[in-house]
Amino acid sequence: MSPLRDPPFKECFLVTERVFEKHKKGINNAVHQVLTKLDLGSEGGSKTSGVGAVYVSASSKPPACPKDKVNISADVKTGSLSPTQDVADGLSSKLIDKDQAATPQSSQDQSAVMETKQYGAQFVDDNMEKLVQRITMVMPIADGLYQKKMIHDEDYYEITAAQTSMSKMRKLYVALKPGGVVAKSAFYKILLEQQSLLVEELGGVGQK
Repeated sequence: MSPLRDPPFKECFLVTERVFEKHKKGINNAVHQVLTKLDLGSEGGSKTSGVGAVYVSASSKPPACPKDKVNISADVKTGSLSPTQDVADGLSSKLIDKDQAATPQSSQDQSAVMETKQYGAQFVDDNMEKLVQRITMVMPIADGLYQKKMIHDEDYYEITAAQTSMSKMRKLYVALKPGGVVAKSAFYKILLEQQSLLVEELGGVGQK
């Protein structure tokens, strides 16, 4: 049949519903008759010999279903998890293992960063006098620290106003004290960029 001639789904649904409403009272009776015929046929050696015509009547009343015909098992069988669940569990365990493996690495990285900062701060403290005497281009260093917010406005203005490079360096050291290890480590990084030969000469090494 052409799709254009097929009745719409809604019309088919309404017709089917009307037929069901007309015969639904006799369905249970018809099913019971079929089961009875099959049971009688199986006892005589044939499962189909006793099946006759089955009539469905709207006025038929469904008989009570015999208890011995109902076979409901209360046992609940348990089996292995579905493949989907197995895959999900496998992915979860892998993610947990990955996180656990990443934790020590993160701790090692943080430890390495702290050691590097402490080394830079220690180098700056140990070589204060030599750096004060040897560094002549102080303002580029002060500018870098100021941009990184490692020294305050007042300290920066005092460094700028100082007349000699040694005076500027001493004021710069004073300005670094409030920032502690972090500020001194930033100072050391700038020295590596701008005064790498001097740092090498004084025994410093590049940060990892």
